[in-house]
Amino acid sequence: MYAGIDELVNTLNMLSKAETFNSGSKSPTPVWMKGDSAKTELSAPKGLLDEEILGFNEAQTGFQIQITPNKSKLNILSETLEALVEQENVATTRVFDPLLDYSRFNNIVFVQADNLLASPDYLVQEDTYKQLAEVFSKVNKTATIYFDTYNPENIFFQDLLKLNSIHPEHQTISQWYKIFLDTEKNLREKYKFPPFYNLLLITSQEKDKPKALSIIQDIKNYITTIKDELPEIEVGSPYPARFLKRKNMFSYHILIRFPKGYTKFSNLRQTIGTLALQKRLQVRLNPKHLF
Repeated sequence: MYAGIDELVNTLNMLSKAETFNSGSKSPTPVWMKGDSAKTELSAPKGLLDEEILGFNEAQTGFQIQITPNKSKLNILSETLEALVEQENVATTRVFDPLLDYSRFNNIVFVQADNLLASPDYLVQEDTYKQLAEVFSKVNKTATIYFDTYNPENIFFQDLLKLNSIHPEHQTISQWYKIFLDTEKNLREKYKFPPFYNLLLITSQEKDKPKALSIIQDIKNYITTIKDELPEIEVGSPYPARFLKRKNMFSYHILIRFPKGYTKFSNLRQTIGTLALQKRLQVRLNPKHLF
């Protein structure tokens, strides 16, 4: 089980002589966060769904990336990171926290960094790269950014090392981010995800588990039988929600894919709308979460 931010703050407090500031808490805000440093304008990269990619200042790539292996699932910090604890520490649950002035810190640590890619949703990598690019653009040149992980050989962490000036494939932040976007676009197009395809997530929620599954299976079967009326759509198999039971309700999904600019969209919308009313279904177009 992964430890939460409260355990991290407690650990830092034990290792440091000063109290750690928790960015998400109601504790008093440090003096340095009350000034101009807390009002920096956001310049987050536009991302996959936009044509423009922000060009980051290439001179800001002097920072160093280090991947630190944490082999113990009992310790929230590896021994390497414990030695880095300073008198002024800040903890946040965000990948990029707009309240923080990153240029103040000599060491920035992503604790249990495997969590950055833990979500199965298709947008997780784009969100992660986007926020990391924002962090990288705001750190000072002498900073070291640590990613503490159980799997240092993961391609994601190895890719981060390419930002180091001593790496043979050294890239600027802009180049690193653009290479990711190009790769992600190809994957999205290949596996039929937005912006190349649209997604309809249909969810049944019932107090009775077999009934919830039966309803969503019936919906799939019905849509399959009228496939001639709705060409080019793809209907997936029923699958349980990430949290199968919440508030005494069981949830199951099916996912429908159809091309961008689908000419039969009005027919599809009417069909799904009628089924949703009849069966009390939840329908979402291109949701952020598919599970």
